[in-house]
Amino acid sequence: MAVIEVDSVTKRFPDGTLAVDSADFTIEDGEFFILVGPSGCGKSTLLNMIVGLEDISEGTLKIGDRVVNDLDPKDRNLAMVFQNYALYPHLSVRENMAFPLRLKKVPDEEVKRRVDEAARFCAQDRLAISPQCGFASSVAGNPISEDDQKRKLSLVVETAVEIWGSA
Repeated sequence: MAVIEVDSVTKRFPDGTLAVDSADFTIEDGEFFILVGPSGCGKSTLLNMIVGLEDISEGTLKIGDRVVNDLDPKDRNLAMVFQNYALYPHLSVRENMAFPLRLKKVPDEEVKRRVDEAARFCAQDRLAISPQCGFASSVAGNPISEDDQKRKLSLVVETAVEIWGSA
């Protein structure tokens, strides 16, 4: 991964609403980072600016040594787990894991290799995922709720992108 530097990043919507006011912080390479605050304080807007889903009104966002303010989301090599589980319910676990690679037109055999690798990694990490079958419906006899399965799948997709790096 790389260092992420947020330098005086501001978001003002066209109606004048100030959603993020001069955010300043650095996320070090490999650092586990949590953004907390009350509802409506700009957390999601800030994360959306970092991954490129929302334009930055002012300030500078750097990933590594590169300013990425105008870089497309697909070119930032970042993943985000959305609160509402941005998954494709009609796709299997493996197909959801493969989706970002298919968007980047990675060859089928490479997609299979990477999905297998991520599934093995997640299985070793006790996420109750089988590389062949998807998620278990219970662990040690305790049922796993559908919401928990969705959370795990979101984590798996994020982990997969982290393992793979750039396609």
